[in-house]
Order: sequence, then C-alpha cells, then structure tokens
Amino acid sequence: MKQENELRHPEGKIILTSGKELECYPKAVQPAVILPDEPGLDTTGVYLQVGKRGSRKKPAEAEEDKSWVETFLQNAFFLYEHREAILSDSWMFLTPLPFKNNLAYTGTSGLQNATLGVYLEWWEA
Repeated sequence: MKQENELRHPEGKIILTSGKELECYPKAVQPAVILPDEPGLDTTGVYLQVGKRGSRKKPAEAEEDKSWVETFLQNAFFLYEHREAILSDSWMFLTPLPFKNNLAYTGTSGLQNATLGVYLEWWEA
C-alpha cells in the first residue's frame, strides 16, 4: 500500500537537498548504455585489501583526467562562491566532471563522473 505522504518526484525536475525543484531539459541524444550509480565496496582489490596479500599497483590515470582535476581544484572556491547560480540552472548543475574522486572504502563505485551540482550539494551539507 502506498502511503499518503509518499514523495512524488515531479516530471522533468530534480529535487535538491535543500528542497528546491530544478527544472530540467532532455538531452538531444541519450546514452546507449546507462551504468548503475550505486555505492558499494571495491571488488577489484586495488583500493581495499584484506589480509596479507601483496599490494597491487593502482591503475594509471589518464593525462586528460589530471587536467580536469587540476582545473576543478584551481576553480573550486570560485564555483562555491557562485553556487546559487549553478544550483538554479540545470545545465550547470548537471555539468559532468569526468574524473574519479576515489573516496575511501568505495573505490570508484557509485562516484564516477559526478556532476558539478553533486559536489556543490556535498559541500553545502
């Protein structure tokens, strides 16, 4: 049975953590494959190891990833200062940041290619 106070997600909108609704617009081309975006324990053995196994080398980061990370880090305070404008525009909110953030214990699962809006909401929490 559905509860009366169950949250109904509005069509074509994103509900931010602040409760604000952000109007969205469909992309012209949809991706062929949608990857699951769920947190989970690292199953590759690269980031989290249990026992006395030898350490493995971490996968090499592409140069393009490094340039995105450097640009993002150099402009993080600027982006935070302009968070209201970014959180009010779905195009800016959904800007993909094509690098991994590799939080502890999760490896890359669930946190690959987070958007600019996701970072701003994390920083606001």
